[in-house]
Amino acid sequence: MKALTANPYRIFFSLGTIGLFVGIFVWLITGINNELYFGRMHAHYMMGIFLLSFVIGFLMTAIPRMSGSKTASETEIIIQLIPMLSAAFWGVFENDERYFFLSLIVSILVLFRFCFLRIIKCRHVVPDVFPMVIIGLLSGFSGAILSYLGHTEIGARLFYLNFVLCLCVGIGSKLVPMLLRINQTKSHPKEEFWTVGLLLTGACFIEIYLSEGYGNFLRAAVMTLVFFRYWKAWYFKGQNSSVSWGIRLAAVSMLLGTIGLWLFPDYRLEAIHLLYVSGFGLLTLMIASRVILAHGNHDLQLEFGNWFINIPVGMIVFAAATRVAAAFVDGGYERHLAYAAFIFLSGFGLWCYFFVPKLLGYTGKRKASLDDIACSHK
Repeated sequence: MKALTANPYRIFFSLGTIGLFVGIFVWLITGINNELYFGRMHAHYMMGIFLLSFVIGFLMTAIPRMSGSKTASETEIIIQLIPMLSAAFWGVFENDERYFFLSLIVSILVLFRFCFLRIIKCRHVVPDVFPMVIIGLLSGFSGAILSYLGHTEIGARLFYLNFVLCLCVGIGSKLVPMLLRINQTKSHPKEEFWTVGLLLTGACFIEIYLSEGYGNFLRAAVMTLVFFRYWKAWYFKGQNSSVSWGIRLAAVSMLLGTIGLWLFPDYRLEAIHLLYVSGFGLLTLMIASRVILAHGNHDLQLEFGNWFINIPVGMIVFAAATRVAAAFVDGGYERHLAYAAFIFLSGFGLWCYFFVPKLLGYTGKRKASLDDIACSHK
């Protein structure tokens, strides 16, 4: 239990892995029989179970280390897990979303309390990106409340888009340069990240209540700034690991996705899925790869030339391209979505085959042989 409380990512990454599989698998069912549509369940599981579980696992592991505070207790983990399991149960239902969002309201509130209590008692210098984490959590919390109250349009923008976008920008601004081995000579003023977070949030309200075009333009402009100023994903120096290539492609997808929302409003769903699939999804799995290897005391050289990362990265990017192409295919739209889902699940399954044993703390001959196969070309 001590190992679990010191590494909460193990249980929440595991829950997120199940959520991702379920959320993508439903499209295979729709591809077989297009009368069986699970669009809402797909959204529930991808954002509310997969992404939120990985966010919870990352923050409950990283915040105590960054702040020099105590690790999560067994009670805190259980209290955090209960509403997530409730959300997984209610997320199956398509017609009534209230209990799903109520579960997430409780979950995000518990997570915010966990982070806030440790940040205010921080013995170390608080990272400059923390404002983005705070704004992201508040955005998800507000979006869930508004959705629960029936204000679905603005609620969806805040929860399904801005919530994870702000967290990706914040966490990414800390980790992307590090994983790309880019030297950061100095930190950025926290005021900059407050401004970035508020602008991204403001873009949601502008998009809904003033002008969709202006809101999407503001979001695209801010993400362009983030890409070049904070992430520096365009910068190449030294050997790139498999993880760093995945992160670089995720950063490009997030930039292109937000620009696509602005330039091609008629293809909003396609731009959104580029942002989600090879943006949010790929970035999450790459950061999870580093967390699992680093906190599991595995050799970080496994990030280099690893076919269990390279192939999944390629397949996830291909799945995103397939999903975007669905809008331009005459007939068989649902089947095309199923193709994209199958490609994504195939790549994700390969990633799981290598990383899930490490996530669960399995050690044995199979682990050693997998590590040898992963980088067998070296």
